[in-house]
Amino acid sequence: LDLVRYPELKTLPPTNPSSQATLPRANMSKPILFKCDVSANSVSTIAFNAYSEMKCEEKFVDLLKGESRTKEFIAMNPMHVCPTLKLSDDVAVWESNAILRYMGNATKKGYPADLVQRAKVDMILDYRQCGLYPAVSKVAYPLLGFAGAATAEETKKNKEALEVEIKNCADAFLKEGKFLGGNAEPTIADFSIVSALEFAKVVKGIKIDSRVTEYLERFYKAVPVWAKSAGICQGYVKGQLEKQ
Repeated sequence: LDLVRYPELKTLPPTNPSSQATLPRANMSKPILFKCDVSANSVSTIAFNAYSEMKCEEKFVDLLKGESRTKEFIAMNPMHVCPTLKLSDDVAVWESNAILRYMGNATKKGYPADLVQRAKVDMILDYRQCGLYPAVSKVAYPLLGFAGAATAEETKKNKEALEVEIKNCADAFLKEGKFLGGNAEPTIADFSIVSALEFAKVVKGIKIDSRVTEYLERFYKAVPVWAKSAGICQGYVKGQLEKQ
């Protein structure tokens, strides 16, 4: 998420100044997660950092102040996006699903060791980026102020397409078991998919498949840290929905 791409983010809620980004220090003792709390992509990594007890230090990147565009940040991440996970003075990883995979490997939580089960988790992560999230962003971004306004006709069309895609997600991945792919416990795939669905809530009157709403309740109950980790994002989404 980047302010240059989304100048309308001037409505971001306030954050704790003490957690704002500073340059990574030398001889860092633990990874640093650079985040933007309103971003669905950041939310998945913030929540999994807490859930997995990886205990990465978290630093808020103030897009309004151009902190993702500084010379130092670009040296760390030339794509200047959040989230970014700084692993050492010379190594950083970005893209939320790559960060989730790293965290899952590092903590041995939420990312199955069995190759078949892991492949299924990876499949859902790829689907999220290539199938679900494009459908979410197409209708939600204009409503969130992240893209130019859409016409009523465009919004209706994109809303209906998202409803179909959410049903497709349920058909493919919620056939059995509590969580995506039939898993008994949440995996990093759940964190990624649920974060995308947080943005879908900005679409007024959207009809979400009942299997998905029931799944969300199971996930929230199983991952109590989600409420705090996603709080700013959820508050922003709610505020934008109320403006419609």
